[in-house]
Amino acid sequence: MTPNAESSTGVLFVAIDVAKQLHEVLIEPPTGDRQRWRMVNCQRDYDLLRQRLQAFQAPVRIGFEATGTYHRPLAYFLHQCGFELRLISSLAVARIRDALYNSWDKNDPKDTQVLLHLLKTGVTQCYHDPLVYAVNDLQEFAQTHYQVSLRKVRVQHSIMTHYLPLYFPEADRYYTNSRAQWFTRLLHRFPCPAAITRYSRDAFEQEAWTIVGRKVNKHGFLHDLYVTASQSVGLPVSEASEAIQMFRVILAEHQQLCATRAAIEQQADQALCTHPDYQRLRTLPGVGPILALTILAEAGCQRSSNNPQVWSLNSPHPLPEGGGRWDLTRRARRRSCASRWTNLGRRAWWIRNGGRRSDGCLMRSECPFRRLGGGWTWIARRCAAICGRRRGDRTTGRQWRRRS
Repeated sequence: MTPNAESSTGVLFVAIDVAKQLHEVLIEPPTGDRQRWRMVNCQRDYDLLRQRLQAFQAPVRIGFEATGTYHRPLAYFLHQCGFELRLISSLAVARIRDALYNSWDKNDPKDTQVLLHLLKTGVTQCYHDPLVYAVNDLQEFAQTHYQVSLRKVRVQHSIMTHYLPLYFPEADRYYTNSRAQWFTRLLHRFPCPAAITRYSRDAFEQEAWTIVGRKVNKHGFLHDLYVTASQSVGLPVSEASEAIQMFRVILAEHQQLCATRAAIEQQADQALCTHPDYQRLRTLPGVGPILALTILAEAGCQRSSNNPQVWSLNSPHPLPEGGGRWDLTRRARRRSCASRWTNLGRRAWWIRNGGRRSDGCLMRSECPFRRLGGGWTWIARRCAAICGRRRGDRTTGRQWRRRS
């Protein structure tokens, strides 16, 4: 985020400190006489704000700091009114507040003055409304998938750190993949050693044969599980006990969350299957439906623009992330997407090495960058640039630009 050189002659500056119920508004008309008032988050005050701004008969430039998702309805309303909107970084507001007032004391009137100062000096970002730019549905797909994944991980941690250590601690070593749903299905059917040992070995193999899924040596796996259950040090509870019933409730919730996440992935893939950029992203090594969805939801389609500020698309929680350097605010970091950007960074290491495995084998047939062209080249270098910048390595994006 750098100062903007746009002319501010005859412009009506409006700074809005957004909150859940009340918004603090500070305006400075071309005459210089500032006005301040508070507005309620309702349609009546929205219309009143529009009338007061249009009464000045001057170009209106509005700056605001993103506050969760509370700013979205107001920003959409002001955009429909034809006003120019500017997004101001939360990190920039905090730094300027500290510089101007030598204090971290925070209140709404003070924040509006800081917002107005940044708006007048041009230290702002272009605001792109997700609903206007047709990325709102993509963002909701990505955000819902993220929330469901978080809930699944919480339930999974509850299983691995509470229930298994109590009732079947030896079963922990069979859990090798977070997406292996057969493990929770097996535990739901056999939640404790007593539920296994009540069968003979052959009867247990017959009962569990279709539950464990595909295995290289399924007979050996089930035999080892049966022997492990017979030697378990878990608490000797019966399968019909209330504790095991509660364990099954948690296991059922985990299976339901896995099914919900898979359904979201399938629905997102069906919704984007005809999107050209989505198809190009899917050709990149290591990029699946959710990673491609995340890139499109966060970046939209900005192929024709060279301005770095076009990457400031409003995410579900667009709060800047960084260690205080101004350069980080220009790149519009967002804490809400930190884990997803981390996943992209992991993919970037693999992409950046040309599809090289850890054992040194180069899979050239799986690395399509050498035969890309046109829009394919753009989406490839954009993906590499995003991944590389998230890892703090700017050379990655430049390398793909030179290669393409």
